[in-house]
Amino acid sequence: MIMDDNPKSKTENQQSELLGSRSPQRASRLLLSALIRFCLESKFMVVLVLLFLIMAGVMVAPFDWELGWLPRNPVPTDAIPDIGEN
Repeated sequence: MIMDDNPKSKTENQQSELLGSRSPQRASRLLLSALIRFCLESKFMVVLVLLFLIMAGVMVAPFDWELGWLPRNPVPTDAIPDIGEN
């Protein structure tokens, strides 16, 4: 028996083993673990995506914020339907 101490090859073997099975729970665990691994390994990308989402939310927020440096297109509050008291 050949012992391989390379952790990457062990991880790849585990992933290929999980992908070979047809269990949706195992596939979802693999996807979640891959997403968590990506977030832990590339923190800079996660911060960039988070900042982009915050800026996009500020741009369409229906509040009267005076931000001269940021173009805004707020969602009008009338666009949200009133479904009460028909």
